[in-house]
Amino acid sequence: MWRKVEARLVLLLVLMLIGVACKNDKNNTRSVESVKPVKANIVKKKIQVDTAFIMVELADDEQKRQMGLMFRDSLEANSGMLFIFPEPKKQSFWMKNCRFPIDIAYIDASRRITDIISMEPPDSPFIPDDSLPTYPSSVPVPYALEVPKGWFEARGIRVGATVKF
Repeated sequence: MWRKVEARLVLLLVLMLIGVACKNDKNNTRSVESVKPVKANIVKKKIQVDTAFIMVELADDEQKRQMGLMFRDSLEANSGMLFIFPEPKKQSFWMKNCRFPIDIAYIDASRRITDIISMEPPDSPFIPDDSLPTYPSSVPVPYALEVPKGWFEARGIRVGATVKF
């Protein structure tokens, strides 16, 4: 009799723990549980950054912007991702589920680079979301360009350079 009660208590405890572990925090705007990898609708475009050319994937809708470069191991040579936002505002990126270092350029409405920031992946995938560093733009911008770390420096591209697309 005692073993049945004990087994039921253990089962109840396990089910409670599973329920807590599976809880989806609907108030967490940084959550990616609802973000699915976007494979089918990848649009690539060649753009010019100062005097250099690069092939970029367009992140031009909410799902693509949320997914960004997450869960990838690298970028192809001379490629990146151009984020297009509906309106200029201060943007902020982070490196959640990113596995390699990148540089980000924030680009204003006149298509001039306002900031270039290097971003490093977290040391562990188990760092809580609220402990991950964020990388904000200094001014409102409608565009952001992510490229492999060192891409801008290797081409002598600095803040103030023009981007054409």
